[in-house]
Order: sequence, then structure tokens, then C-alpha cells
Amino acid sequence: MVGKTSVVNNSVGDITIEKNFAKGKLLVQGKETPVFFHFYKENEGWKLNLTELFNLGNISLKQMIEDSGKPENEYLIEILSLLSGKDLSNEIWHPVE
Repeated sequence: MVGKTSVVNNSVGDITIEKNFAKGKLLVQGKETPVFFHFYKENEGWKLNLTELFNLGNISLKQMIEDSGKPENEYLIEILSLLSGKDLSNEIWHPVE
């Protein structure tokens, strides 16, 4: 993520395991959050279901846009410009008709 929110300072807290399911709280800069990561054991290995985190990502992105004080499209173009290293404008949008 770009901006105030970054995954660099995130970790997983204490993990509880029940058969083939485990969960651990998301820690941000060492502080607990209300968010849990869910892990599932498959073929002797533990896997994280990333699709469960999409909603959290949407909430975080909406908060980042709100915190910026900019219109949504302006903020997204700014972020895409930073990530791509290119000057971008509204011409990048190709609406579906």
C-alpha cells in the first residue's frame, strides 16, 4: 500500500489452531486490530485465504481516499502515477459502455 497504510509494519499475533483451521490477529506496528487472518491446512502446509482480505482492502482504500481530501479519481490517478513513475491523467480511464 502507498501512503499512511503500509504492510511493512504488519504482523500476525498469537495464533490459535483447531484441527485444520487457524487464526491470528493482525497486528499493525505491534498493536492488535479487530482483524483476523484465517489459515487452512492443506497437504501438510498452512495456506492463507487472501480473498477474505479483499473487503478489508476496500475499506482501507476508501479511508485513504477520504483522508487525502481529494476526489476519488484524482487520488487514484495520483497513486497510479507514483507506482508507475509516469505522469498520468484522466485519459487513462476507458469507461465501459
